[in-house]
Amino acid sequence: MQGASLDGGAFRFTLDAGAVTAVNGRFACDPNGIGPDAVIQYVKTTPDLDGGGRLLHVQVLPPPTVPTSQYVDVEVIAGSCDAADAGASLKCLWYKRNWDVYLDLPAGPVQVWVAKNSAATSTVGFPHTDVFIEEVPAQAAEGEGCFAPYTSASAVYTPPSTPGGPATFTLPSTINSFDMGATWGAPGSISCDDTAPYGDIHGVDSVIRYDKASATSVLRVDVQNLDPTLSQSDLNVELLNVCNPTAMSKQSFTCRANADTHSITARPPAGPVYIWVSTEATSEEFNGARVEVTEVTPGPGESWPTAQPLAAMSGPIPIAPTSMQRLDAPSCFPAGVNVHWYAYTLVNNAVGVSATGAAHLALYDENGLQRACVADGQASPLGFVGVPGDVVYVAVTSPTTITALTLVDVLYTGVTGRIIDLDVQFPASPLTEFGMAVAQGSDVYLGGTSALFKFSGVVVSGAATQPQADAGIGTTQLGYDLVAVGAQVFSVDSTTTTTASRLFRVFDGTDWRVTPWDLTPTYPTSAPTHAITADGTTLFLSTRRTTASSGVEFYAVSAAAPGTPMLVGTNPVLWYATGLAVDSTYFYVASNGPQGEGVYRVSRANIAGTPVRLAAIDTGTLTNNLEVDSATVPQNLYVRAANGDVHAVVNPASGTPVHIGAITTIGDGSDYGMAYDRTRRVLYLFETDTDTAGRVVQVD
Repeated sequence: MQGASLDGGAFRFTLDAGAVTAVNGRFACDPNGIGPDAVIQYVKTTPDLDGGGRLLHVQVLPPPTVPTSQYVDVEVIAGSCDAADAGASLKCLWYKRNWDVYLDLPAGPVQVWVAKNSAATSTVGFPHTDVFIEEVPAQAAEGEGCFAPYTSASAVYTPPSTPGGPATFTLPSTINSFDMGATWGAPGSISCDDTAPYGDIHGVDSVIRYDKASATSVLRVDVQNLDPTLSQSDLNVELLNVCNPTAMSKQSFTCRANADTHSITARPPAGPVYIWVSTEATSEEFNGARVEVTEVTPGPGESWPTAQPLAAMSGPIPIAPTSMQRLDAPSCFPAGVNVHWYAYTLVNNAVGVSATGAAHLALYDENGLQRACVADGQASPLGFVGVPGDVVYVAVTSPTTITALTLVDVLYTGVTGRIIDLDVQFPASPLTEFGMAVAQGSDVYLGGTSALFKFSGVVVSGAATQPQADAGIGTTQLGYDLVAVGAQVFSVDSTTTTTASRLFRVFDGTDWRVTPWDLTPTYPTSAPTHAITADGTTLFLSTRRTTASSGVEFYAVSAAAPGTPMLVGTNPVLWYATGLAVDSTYFYVASNGPQGEGVYRVSRANIAGTPVRLAAIDTGTLTNNLEVDSATVPQNLYVRAANGDVHAVVNPASGTPVHIGAITTIGDGSDYGMAYDRTRRVLYLFETDTDTAGRVVQVD
């Protein structure tokens, strides 16, 4: 073969450093685009495995010391380069120092494309790379894919040393291929490794076939990363009913992602169970793992597959945990304590769970995935959004000081988390954002302490605008929050000067124009404002004091014309108020308070009265955007926590408000902007999880 040399039983192709300079390939699996690439045409001579042939094995080996700027992508495409149109992509992998590819193919031509993973860092050229191509028997790739999964007959297997002990599979560091599908993403891939910014993209994987003997036993799987430097890699694990993760009949029994150790249980039927283990990221090397599989028979409540059922009640449900096992221990539970499990089936589509007693509480979904875990289930109730019929699992320590659980099953009608990228083009960096507001006509405003932007919430891929310099809008008028009344937009500055205006109208409905709105104010000392809101006719400001003994003052100014701010009341037990919303009856305040941080409800008729905490969340110290979906009697309240998650509270003005937890986790601790469009019934969020330059998304 021209350009190749024989190296053992493989053809060796050498790409010299810097010799590859052009970009001609496709590599649709690389979301960042590719750098220079090269293509090798190879004609497979043996049939597929069913026809008595061999696997195609491609190995791509840059030097072991290449930097991340010289990591490589590999794509194998069916057909000849001479074809008018390139054939189907058989395998596409991206962003790792080296790759192995195993494919079960019939005889015929294929194209092997190799690319530098990014067009960026153009000064760092294509690395010296050796590409080996050979045809090998299935056993040469044992453990890599479904053509030869590890079994009890494999050399990596160690049988139980005692009756009832674990069967052990010691996966070697030679595993270096991704085999769960042609490339990452559903229906293949580890289903629970679906995190920003790239979704369910992970690294190399390995598969074990375990034959479960009993139909009634629970399978316990313990996975330990054997990487000598644990910080270099993390592991995922998923248990399937079939080997092929892309099969229509695939069922996931349980799944865990992104940890060095996993201890999980599931209850598959008797027969083969397929255990896939992968690295969490494409760039991570697989340096071996130990997988222990044990069939156990836990009693009622001793595992989530054998959880004790809970029936809906109007009040607290007494519990008396007796578990003597520590299976699927939640992440926040203390080491060495046993775990007792309860199960509840949703009647509506959401539930709030609280405890009678200050002790650990965790919430899991019907796939055994942890949704929330808190050290005090009385002070920090948990919530879940699903569909009617979903099973929710609740875990407590055994023993526990919790004497009862209260489950409030509600109908949630708010946004559910579907993300649409608005593709807003900003004229300058928006990374200093804090406040966001929706004005008449679904115009969205995003601002911070030094910049302000306007864009349409109904136009995808539109350009944002900024006020011109002669509008006079700058750091004196901008701060941590924005609010809209009709087409007008108001901003608040965080000054602590007691007699200086801090509330400004920055858009009058037609033009950018600064108008001081709180005339001749007298604010308390050391009490900046980080949060403003409006009920349609009146603007409200709250003070952000930093000690528990100071309280939060609430001021009001008409939205119709500038005026002197009027103190309408003080709540003496709240402090660090960083978010504010209002309806006809209540103020909703993101702050610290007598029960800790969270969202508190304060009666407008009795501002000094005892506030009610609606949700226990981390509020931070700068800003938390709060939104109610109605200015009269809201069905839902939304709050952005300090970590960027958006939480929802159902019926916040009722006697039975329910915090149903996070409805979307997009965003991180540097993302604050959130606004609700009452006309379109959608949220807008600013986030940097998927784009470090920042983007605005719509959440339906």
